[in-house]
Amino acid sequence: MKFDTKVVRAGITPDPTTGSILPPIYETATYVLEEVGKDKGFDYTRSSNPTRQVLEANLAAIESAEYAISFASGMSAVFLRSSCSAQVIMSSVVMTCTVV
Repeated sequence: MKFDTKVVRAGITPDPTTGSILPPIYETATYVLEEVGKDKGFDYTRSSNPTRQVLEANLAAIESAEYAISFASGMSAVFLRSSCSAQVIMSSVVMTCTVV
């Protein structure tokens, strides 16, 4: 796959219900659990959600990486940046008045 195509298509699977080729933006905070501790892939949007999952798959493909991580808050990004030595690509301004 050429780079230009990878940027706009990698990690994106058409929605099986609607056929949409672009993922929706999920604004929900919580998800229904089948039972306590048994989710359908998502339980709380701060830990992960379908929108961020597509973004992470796309970023990983673009960077030819095994995986990518996106965050629901700037403080999570600041914490990761300060606690690991791995290669991290991150905006220098991650929160208002917070510069890494």
